[in-house]
Amino acid sequence: YTGIIFQGYTYGTGDAIGKGGRYDNLLALFGKSAPAIGFTILVDELMAALSRQDIPISIRDYGYTSLLYDHEKRETAIRLAKDLRRRGIRTELLCRCGENNDQDYQDYVKGMGADCLLILSGDQVIVHDFIKGNREIKSLAEFREEY
Repeated sequence: YTGIIFQGYTYGTGDAIGKGGRYDNLLALFGKSAPAIGFTILVDELMAALSRQDIPISIRDYGYTSLLYDHEKRETAIRLAKDLRRRGIRTELLCRCGENNDQDYQDYVKGMGADCLLILSGDQVIVHDFIKGNREIKSLAEFREEY
């Protein structure tokens, strides 16, 4: 740090839940001579403070959609997620990896509180709507028109 240093505290914790400061010379290391500031939120401390203050939070309070894709469909998945987000649909990108199958991913995202799982498969989108309890298969073009 080269200037002001700050820390944020809340009830129920003896340590800061946020820290940061000014870095006058940091950006010069990356080719641009300019001042900067930065900070971090210490998630473990924040969660401990929320727990001690009996403030419940749950990801289930914030509906979202998970979009599962294979690595080679990454660009398509990113474009689709951007479109969904522009329409106000919170969208999580999830790249398929390892030996997990579609049911494993479905169980995982449903357990994490997702409202919907979209599986990008070739030129199709498999829609698992956990709220309505149904499953549909749509072409990518048809999906883009409807959503």
